[in-house]
Amino acid sequence: MPGTLTDLHCSSLAVSCFFNFTSPSGVVLSPNYPEDYGNHLHCVWLILARPESRIHLAFNDIDVEPQFDFLVIKDGATAEAPVLGTFSGNQLPSSITSSGHVARLEFQTDHSTGKRGFNITFTTFRHNECPDPGIPVNGKRFGDSLQLGSSISFLCDEGFLGTQGSETITCILKEGSVVWNSAVLRCEAPCGGHLTSPSGTILSPGWPGFYKDALSCAWVIEAQPGYPIKITFDRFKTEVNYDTLEVRDGRTYSAPLIGVYHGTQVPQFLISTSNYLYLLFSTDKSHSDIGFQLRYETITLQSDHCLDPGIPVNGQRHGNDFYVGALVTFSCDSGYTLSDGEPLECEPNFQWSRALPSCEALCGGFIQGSSGTILSPGFPDFYPNNLNCTWMIETSHGKVLSSALFPWHGQHFVLLNHLLE
Repeated sequence: MPGTLTDLHCSSLAVSCFFNFTSPSGVVLSPNYPEDYGNHLHCVWLILARPESRIHLAFNDIDVEPQFDFLVIKDGATAEAPVLGTFSGNQLPSSITSSGHVARLEFQTDHSTGKRGFNITFTTFRHNECPDPGIPVNGKRFGDSLQLGSSISFLCDEGFLGTQGSETITCILKEGSVVWNSAVLRCEAPCGGHLTSPSGTILSPGWPGFYKDALSCAWVIEAQPGYPIKITFDRFKTEVNYDTLEVRDGRTYSAPLIGVYHGTQVPQFLISTSNYLYLLFSTDKSHSDIGFQLRYETITLQSDHCLDPGIPVNGQRHGNDFYVGALVTFSCDSGYTLSDGEPLECEPNFQWSRALPSCEALCGGFIQGSSGTILSPGFPDFYPNNLNCTWMIETSHGKVLSSALFPWHGQHFVLLNHLLE
């Protein structure tokens, strides 16, 4: 692969297998990052700073085949230089600082199983300064001075929590070296929590990357008594049928179920009937996706009517009066079945009598009528494995059933039926 160098805000970006860096800061990427780096590699990068400087290396990402592919960082220019660290797997290492003005990175892979690779930021700094700590991923930084005695603060973005490091670090002299007194704050989307602020954001763990396998994350949103909670789905994409978000109308898992969501089919928003919502995100042991980004907020009940209850995905609402005593009903698009056919009633406390129902494409059923649509389960998302679905279609005596089968993106079918005389 030919060597390439891209300048980005005075930083160097290398995706070649051999390169000498002479800029004061930059990024070293494994070949083809973030795609598979390939097999039979033996790459060497040298970072060459000014003689009065040292080099700081911070890992932004690493995913290297454990035990067989290795990244080695050395404290000098030659292959015989002291080893500062050897890295394999996907656990993000702590930052590394050289003792001199040259650092050597060696990357070696075997004959199989390439991974995503690594993304490392390097900065150079003088001996009377601390290394530039950078900006936390999913966070903000306040302060720019790197001089001895100066401090820098960090703050995580909304929806993220500090899981490691400190919110404030200070440049100190320790055992003859100028270093930060603590690690930089690491901001991550938590797996569950008890949320009591009037508004906020809930993110799937790993956001904005893919979530991990085998998760069971529970969030409880608590508002002041008498104030319902509204959640809005900004982004949602999970493995269909296997990675699910359950939303319950209360504070525990035994509370009434509002809905189970997976794939991409979610309502625009949901509103609780109490001052609690319970969310449970469960994933299996294979195939992850981007996950979700939700916003929640405490809402004030109206003094003369209920709030808009919303409209089910793949369905319609019948009735637009939300005064006390008003009834609202729902129906589904052709081929879908309503989860709860009971109407919603606006009660004297200005809350609806039950949660918004959902429209689902079921596995099998008994169908009557002169025409209709049959959808594969989960449509328009992927259908699950190991299905055996049977639909019984009853026609009037003397009628002939005519059917038309339409493929849909290679994953589903749409079957249209109508009767002929």
